[in-house]
Amino acid sequence: MKTETPKFNKGLVLLCNRCKARVAKRDLVGQDFGELRVKLKAQWKKNKLWGQVRACETGCLGHCPLGASAIFVQNRTNLSDHCLAIPTTATEEEIIESIESFLDIAVK
Repeated sequence: MKTETPKFNKGLVLLCNRCKARVAKRDLVGQDFGELRVKLKAQWKKNKLWGQVRACETGCLGHCPLGASAIFVQNRTNLSDHCLAIPTTATEEEIIESIESFLDIAVK
């Protein structure tokens, strides 16, 4: 098999799109990661980071925090991985700040 070097050399963010439905079964309102991905992409494009950093919605990540949603963050610069448990009370700004902190990227 041929291997490719990904263009997203700074980081990859995987947003679980199964958590919202799972959290709803507990009568909680889960995070809408579709809207979050659009905001991340717009913010990173504005700061010329899109391409170096990617955010994608994905199926179940296999890490299902109780009453929370899962986001996987891979920092390709320092080779660290983080699986974030996002509580239903978190704001989009708090989530974005947390993701960007783990990616070690500064956004204006």
